[in-house]
Amino acid sequence: MHGGWHDAGDYGKYMPTAATALWYLLTAYDIQPEHFRDNAWNIPESRNGVPDLLDEARWELDWIVRLQASDGGVYHKVTSECWFGDMPHKETTPRHIYAKTTHDTALAAALFASAARVWQPYDSALAATYLQRARLAWSFLQAHPNNTPQGGFKNVANNCSGEYNDADDSDNRLWAAAELYRTTGESAFRQHFENWWANNSHTWGWHEWQHFYKRAYWAYLRTPAANTNAAIQQEIRNKIILDANNNRIQTLASPYQNGARLDVPDWLGWGTFTQSTMYAFPLLQAWALTGDEKYRDTAALNLDAQLGANPLAFSFITGIGKRYPQNPLHTVSIHDGVAEPVPGIPIFGIFAHMSNGKTPQRKAQEDANNYPTMFNTDDPYPILRRYTDESDLVEMSEFTIQEMAIAVGVFGLMAEPLGSNAAWIPTVMVSLTARTLMMTTTECRMYGSCSTG
Repeated sequence: MHGGWHDAGDYGKYMPTAATALWYLLTAYDIQPEHFRDNAWNIPESRNGVPDLLDEARWELDWIVRLQASDGGVYHKVTSECWFGDMPHKETTPRHIYAKTTHDTALAAALFASAARVWQPYDSALAATYLQRARLAWSFLQAHPNNTPQGGFKNVANNCSGEYNDADDSDNRLWAAAELYRTTGESAFRQHFENWWANNSHTWGWHEWQHFYKRAYWAYLRTPAANTNAAIQQEIRNKIILDANNNRIQTLASPYQNGARLDVPDWLGWGTFTQSTMYAFPLLQAWALTGDEKYRDTAALNLDAQLGANPLAFSFITGIGKRYPQNPLHTVSIHDGVAEPVPGIPIFGIFAHMSNGKTPQRKAQEDANNYPTMFNTDDPYPILRRYTDESDLVEMSEFTIQEMAIAVGVFGLMAEPLGSNAAWIPTVMVSLTARTLMMTTTECRMYGSCSTG
């Protein structure tokens, strides 16, 4: 099964992170499509009359097409049993397709419906195909009204690749219904969304790859008002703006102009400080809804910590700035024989206190190897300096396609559009990061041969 993005530093491919990454790309396009034009990213499909963002999204969408079975159900992941440690075109390890689930089928329905909408002006036949597949996935969900499998996907014995378990598929179904309604205007999809809204608390979720409520809400909010419940739309709009206002307060109160919660040290890790584009994106959503430049200005402030305005004076995106990671956990960068890492990778960065379950993490934090010590959260070494440029340290040195898509979306929205005199972030930055989304996750396009997965 060819195509698709490799999830992170390894070569696994998973529906939950694919769905999240595609949502960020397509939502950035939804906010301001004129910032994402053809030939902006210098990818293989450039100069074909289609925005490069949509071309790149199609690379992943068409992999999801291959994941869909004839009954409409969609499989969870394609991986080998464990990690392969060399260049991708050298991999001969058997790769397996795992478990058809209602969770992943709902995600595919949402993505296909969204793709049908944005591709319509460029390729109506492709748009029709995507919509047909969205409907097929929805039919599968109707035929399987309960979580399937019960409790979500679980790894089989001897499989050490990512599990990405999600026990509940109701938010996935909600997102599918909202996107299908926005695309088709059909009342059955509206009824599903509004019935759920009337009978459930309106949570926004927490985990990017596990909770899809906010994606469903955004789709409903962006549906033409004449076809929606005005009170529901207003509640969603109010919540997005409230969160953006709180984000601004947190950002402006921080000495580093960053939305991270510095007052809760144990929350500092997995990119919560150093991948600050995650705070910029919801601010740009509020800017799109209100037109108020204060949200865009605060989004711009949030980029600074990731790009070097931090206690280490260190950029946490490879290839950008004077000092940046040399040893990301990225298998190609480790094994390609090139001293420099592939540019454009937004790594996780600083971490308050890593797990000691593996030897590299334990050694990196042992008192004998650090002065002052940094074994515990309350040790003397400043938390925002706790970073070691070492590829074995997953919590500091890896990334996923989710973080790459957020960075591409934010930099794209804030970059100078082609043909514009605006003075925002140089387009070279978004081009570099966007091309890396393609290169680091689909290396077969670089080396001319693809692994069987």
